[in-house]
Amino acid sequence: MLKMDTVPNIIHFCYFGGLEFSLINYLAVRSAYEVNKPDQIYFYTSEDPGGEWYEQAKQYLTVVPTTFPDKIFGVDVPHPAHKADIIRLQKLIELGGIYLDWDIICAKPFTPLRQFRTVLGEEIYDGHKVGLCNAVILARPQENFTKRWLEGFDPNKSLWHGFRSTGPDLYYSEMPVKYPHFLSLFYPEEIHVEPKESFFYPSYFAPELEEFFTTDSHRFDGAYCYHLWNNAAYDKYLKDITPEKIKTEDTAFTRLARPFLP
Repeated sequence: MLKMDTVPNIIHFCYFGGLEFSLINYLAVRSAYEVNKPDQIYFYTSEDPGGEWYEQAKQYLTVVPTTFPDKIFGVDVPHPAHKADIIRLQKLIELGGIYLDWDIICAKPFTPLRQFRTVLGEEIYDGHKVGLCNAVILARPQENFTKRWLEGFDPNKSLWHGFRSTGPDLYYSEMPVKYPHFLSLFYPEEIHVEPKESFFYPSYFAPELEEFFTTDSHRFDGAYCYHLWNNAAYDKYLKDITPEKIKTEDTAFTRLARPFLP
């Protein structure tokens, strides 16, 4: 039985199709499994990703065939990333647990944070606070904060504007990042906020990514997990990553990834 006074030790990933399941995604799954020793890792997907790395990752996953929403509260949801935003909140409300984007590499257990009702981390870019990022979420089941967040997509009930993004536009990060920060100012007792160093350091700020992926810097040591910022880092740093490079190069990234190679 799940303990209602702690965040359940189950992990949720969403795969919304159209992208290769890569070595990076395998490392995300393997690190979540090895570091956190979860009771389950749920993998919500609308299709079988296939490929070498998915076949190796499947041993750790409980695959849940999932229909991703085209609408929420009567509003169109055209972009796959926002469909996944909705699924993660729905599953956390239902089951609780730990949601991770599939480019998150775990480094140390989330155990100390599982005492809190809901946990999010600060997203900081070049010294400026962007909001609270939904790439890592810890939550007990049926928590008010995650319910309020999902309700925020509804233009009739939102404390802001409801969901209004059509893709990578002015509103793209509104519901995933800015709205939870907005809610945290009204309901601080419902959420625990971790500093950027816990989940999101380095950020997608170019000098930080360069240091993380190309030098042996220890400046980023100590985080619970690391967001590899696939959208910002793919072409320059992630596209050509191989097990051989991880084994032979000495950078902050390869030190993190090396223990989780097959």
